[in-house]
Amino acid sequence: MVRLQELERELSSTIKSEKPGVVVEGHLGCEVKLPVQKVIVLRCDPKVLRQRLSARNYPAEKVASNALSEALDYCTVLSEKNYGKRKVWEIDTTRRTPIEVASLCEKILTGKKMKKESVSFPEALMREAIPGEKLRKIRKLF
Repeated sequence: MVRLQELERELSSTIKSEKPGVVVEGHLGCEVKLPVQKVIVLRCDPKVLRQRLSARNYPAEKVASNALSEALDYCTVLSEKNYGKRKVWEIDTTRRTPIEVASLCEKILTGKKMKKESVSFPEALMREAIPGEKLRKIRKLF
């Protein structure tokens, strides 16, 4: 179990003591507030995320939890709350290669002019939040 206050204190101290150009990576970045200039949230369609995590033999509960979090825009919403919308960038990784994602990250971090993506998977919310049989019944109503 991660102690978020300790993590925040330790990372903040490290970031402040380093020269500019420090990159902090990890899922817990949205859970804490760090002295950073930019935040990049890597996004993925929950359906594709399920496939990727299952292929890595993640436990079913972890796969479901991650897919639901993605459908809820969890990391983006929390990052915007902790850092402000101006600092938060999203990249949809669903159909991009790691090289393409890295290139976009570099552009964001170096301040190259580019339009912000708005990433959302609204159809995934019903798929992830409501088990299959219930979802089929709900769809019949519409």
